[in-house]
Amino acid sequence: MRKIGAFAPAVSAFTALATSDDATTYYDADAVERVRALFQKVRDEVNSAFDSYTQAEQAAIELYKKTRAQLVNHLADLKADEQTLRNHLDEMNNCVHQEGQVQASATKKKERNQGLLDDATDLCETQENQYAQATAARKEELRVLAELRGIVEKRYAQFSKGAAHRADVDEFKAHENASEYAGDNYNKQGGEFNAAGAASANYERNEELERFL
Repeated sequence: MRKIGAFAPAVSAFTALATSDDATTYYDADAVERVRALFQKVRDEVNSAFDSYTQAEQAAIELYKKTRAQLVNHLADLKADEQTLRNHLDEMNNCVHQEGQVQASATKKKERNQGLLDDATDLCETQENQYAQATAARKEELRVLAELRGIVEKRYAQFSKGAAHRADVDEFKAHENASEYAGDNYNKQGGEFNAAGAASANYERNEELERFL
């Protein structure tokens, strides 16, 4: 479009030649040569412009090819990065899942340990209360025993003093056994076995033992 102005002189000269009233104009060698020279100039400019456009188009094509190759490589890199990120995302999801399981297990363990701690705390409190009660009861027992011991020692002192006095004044006589066993006068007497009485008392008879009775 920028080369349209180059056609103007040639078109003007050709128009003037075509509209001339002089019939011999077509035979004017100078006029024809001038028109031919103008058209030749236009042709040269068009060819020059075409070559320039061709070089520019070729450069644009080369730039397009180069840019396209770069973009294709970059797209391939992006796809590789996308796959790497997806793999990493899968790994992170697995890690999150595993960490969730670990957290759930730790939570259950914490709850179980908390229950054990509560039971142990209650047991310790119970044992402390029982120990305090047993200590108080034992102290009371020791107090009672101490009082009882004092009473016994006091009574024992009085008894010992009286016993020593009686030992000095009493006369002990020889002991006579009024129920001395006389083997010659012992008669073995046995009764008859009562079967009905034994049955009602669930007694099992042993005749071997009866021989010694």
